[in-house]
Amino acid sequence: MRGWSKDRPLFLFRLRASAVCEGCSAALTSIGEMRRPLGNVNYIRNKWLLAAFAPHASPGVNLIMKKPALFFALPLLATFSACASTDGSMSTGTGAAPMAKAALLAADGSRRGDASVTETATGLRVAVRAIGLTPGVHAVHIHMNGTCNPPDFASAGGHWNPTGRQHGKDNPAGMHMGDMPNLTAGPDGSGQIEYLIPGGTLRTGSTPLLDADGAAVVIHAQPDDNRTDPAGNAGGRIACGILSEG
Repeated sequence: MRGWSKDRPLFLFRLRASAVCEGCSAALTSIGEMRRPLGNVNYIRNKWLLAAFAPHASPGVNLIMKKPALFFALPLLATFSACASTDGSMSTGTGAAPMAKAALLAADGSRRGDASVTETATGLRVAVRAIGLTPGVHAVHIHMNGTCNPPDFASAGGHWNPTGRQHGKDNPAGMHMGDMPNLTAGPDGSGQIEYLIPGGTLRTGSTPLLDADGAAVVIHAQPDDNRTDPAGNAGGRIACGILSEG
């Protein structure tokens, strides 16, 4: 190995892990801890650093440890900490966020669109895409039960309201966590909304959306007035979808 013949490797590891933490290779290079003079061979000069990096390297990568240098290892170990998930696993940057989906159906079983709820660091991001609606404005809510029995979908229960508030963003005593903006269906009957429920979670915390009773997304016949308790005078339930994780 030209240019490296004077150095005596202390350890040689053949790695079998499946992925490298996104950005960690760049961090290694930027602080001078990893070198790639020949093909797949990576030179690391610190035994603690090597131990930290080895389980997360790509298949077929050789790591050779050289002179210990704790000073150079500390910034990289901080980088690995940033890449670790809360359960101690390493994030590859490609892991899917927790998500639940629902197919929205009318009372006769015909499709009326779909909904997704994705957990983010700041809450639940809800996306609803509707088809086949009467043109105009329609209320959309998340309801507290994961059942959608036709024809009236009353089995979905009331709005998701774990905090015990009244309905509506314009209500001084509101709002429900399941309250969302109105959806406007165009001349072709289609429309969509996206909305963030601050602080919401799917499974974790004290008030998860997908508890033992589940949850459903419901589209109503009329617009929500955003004030009247308990449902904003939104009229009948014309489409319903049970949220399921995956």
